Amino acid sequence: MMALKNIRYVTVTHDDADLADADLVITTSSISLANKVNPNAVMFKWNQNADSDHYGRLYGLLRELWLQKSAD
Repeated sequence: MMALKNIRYVTVTHDDADLADADLVITTSSISLANKVNPNAVMFKWNQNADSDHYGRLYGLLRELWLQKSAD
């Protein structure tokens, strides 16, 4: 979590109200968010036994979303 908070273009929140504007939502299988989430948001399922590949995919998605947003 601290690594995500240190990325300058990432805002980490736990507030459900922010889900409507989120570009990326990190979730687990135990959370139901269907009615609250931006329909265009990328959903990233967090694995409890995450490895470096899992972190790499997450950072890759964050960078791709940042590039898309900065091009707009």
